[in-house]
Amino acid sequence: MKNNFFVSGVPKCGKTTMITDLVSELKKKGFRVAGFISPEHKSRGTRDSFYVQDVETGEKSLLASVELPSPKVSKYGVAVKSFESVALPALRKAKNNGCDVIVIDEIGPMEMHSSKFGDLLFDLFEEKIPVVAAIHREFVNDYDVYGNVYFVGPSNRGRVFNQLKKNLLKVLKKPKRKLLKKVSPKPKQRPKQKKAKSRQKKKSKTKSKTKQKRKPKAKKKAKPKKPKRRKKPKKEKPEKPKPKKKRKRKAKKKKKKGFFGRVKSFFGR
Repeated sequence: MKNNFFVSGVPKCGKTTMITDLVSELKKKGFRVAGFISPEHKSRGTRDSFYVQDVETGEKSLLASVELPSPKVSKYGVAVKSFESVALPALRKAKNNGCDVIVIDEIGPMEMHSSKFGDLLFDLFEEKIPVVAAIHREFVNDYDVYGNVYFVGPSNRGRVFNQLKKNLLKVLKKPKRKLLKKVSPKPKQRPKQKKAKSRQKKKSKTKSKTKQKRKPKAKKKAKPKKPKRRKKPKKEKPEKPKPKKKRKRKAKKKKKKGFFGRVKSFFGR
């Protein structure tokens, strides 16, 4: 299987979006991706310019615009020096620093106005590093020798994306930047018990040191305790005898005397 992969199709078929999605998928898996993409710019819903952007650093520069003069590609004027200032360093850095995948968006009429870019492509395709590139239909016959070509349309974009990703992962080795595994801390080992002799020596040394350092403390004179005052016993007051309650005598009811009784009392009987 060839190491290089080309994506081609009609304009606005989604080549750039497919490559940007592929870049994000590879980065999630830990692969180092380098190169450049060419996002478009719209004003009031119409496309008026293109930019070149470094995938690693995010550096961006103008590629083509409606307002620029010649050289012209369709209605766009190409800024060749501006393109070379970002694209060429990004590709050289990818080649020399040993990345996992090189991305190019795209190989087309605008980019091929730079002869330096065209010469650098042949060097990249001969490297062992796999290249994923969007390619214009005009240049497919010139570069299909160097890799597999995938034709994209609105109906098969998802299927082509999955097939491209699957074939690319087969070519790629494990990511060079391995994720560090979390190492669990080792349990602290208890210090080995030393011999009894060494302990006794240490104890004797520590005792001698403490004896030398410690000075005898002067005994404090005990203060004479003050005699406690005795409390005077309280005089108990003699209890007064309780007055006896006088019993009330019940008055005897006088019997009523009749007529003869009155007469006897009168005569003293």
